[in-house]
Amino acid sequence: MVLLLSLLGCGELGPLVHIQAPIPPDWVEVQGWLVEWVSKDGEVKSLVSENPSWQIQTQRNHALVVLATPLSSSWQGHPAGCVYSSGERKEETILMNWKEGFAAALLVDVARAGIPLVGLNLRRIRETVEKRGGLNPWNLHRESILEDLLDGSLNYWSFRQRKKHSVHILMESGEWFGEYALIPPWLVGSEGWTVELAEGCSAFFHAESDAQMLVGVNAQGGVVIYKNMP
Repeated sequence: MVLLLSLLGCGELGPLVHIQAPIPPDWVEVQGWLVEWVSKDGEVKSLVSENPSWQIQTQRNHALVVLATPLSSSWQGHPAGCVYSSGERKEETILMNWKEGFAAALLVDVARAGIPLVGLNLRRIRETVEKRGGLNPWNLHRESILEDLLDGSLNYWSFRQRKKHSVHILMESGEWFGEYALIPPWLVGSEGWTVELAEGCSAFFHAESDAQMLVGVNAQGGVVIYKNMP
């Protein structure tokens, strides 16, 4: 079964675009997806679906921003996304990917703030996130990017990484994985884990037990750890 979503207003018809969720990492089980998209009117729509694929009815030259957050009892992962500027999309079938999740989430936040996406170069934002985000775009300073975008000062250098600190964490031995699906699990020994983490909060999940950990790193490199977070 494929769910039909609509980006069009009442009475408008457009071609159907088939959108497929990405394959989840093999170390987690996904029970469903929280799907969010920006309608033609700039509103953020959402639904929860067990299906990994959806059809969107939209005009061919219309911009497309879709966000899909995996729902799992063992993993609170970052969403996947797809971002297309007006006139950029050519395919009738789109495979969402994990790399574009950050850009899609950023643009959904912009739409929620009441800023029309029609005046933004979505392709440039997507490509800049990819260039400046490195191996993990979720390490970009999201709040700073949003602030610059909302006040009209957004530029290439607005997309900067959050500062990283070397920290040592005592945690259960075994394989742990993070929120970003493209980064494979880490093997932690009995002596704990020394790693560079970006300022802010990072969540980690044990591959074999129900252990979960939220690690907060402040601007001085201090660490606050919450184990077995809800």
